Amino acid sequence: MKVCNHCLKEKDENEFNWRYKALGVRNKTCKDCQPVFNKIYYEGDAKKKHLKQVKERTAVAREAAREHVYEYLLHHPSELCGEADPRVLEFHHVSEKDMAIINKYTSHKNWMAFLKLACVDILLQRIFG
Repeated sequence: MKVCNHCLKEKDENEFNWRYKALGVRNKTCKDCQPVFNKIYYEGDAKKKHLKQVKERTAVAREAAREHVYEYLLHHPSELCGEADPRVLEFHHVSEKDMAIINKYTSHKNWMAFLKLACVDILLQRIFG
């Protein structure tokens, strides 16, 4: 038996939707209360507040990523020509491009294993001959 965090009634486990089925974790809100909660949340001020918070967190995360990448560029010259000016350095995919660089940055601890640094001139020569 489990207690719903909205109606505070004790209910059977099966009356709670899965949160993470693979882990065997169920929601804290029962199936009866969940639609009511969703309607209130997504139609009220909470949705606006949530979207504002998401936008703010995204902006902070992007700025941190930019700073991290810029610091990396300051201390790592191009692997192809030795150029050290971060204003002309770009990342070049080592193998087949399967996702954007920012996605690699956020989803892989060892994100640089997928990339090489090259100056823009070298990349343009490789692309256009």
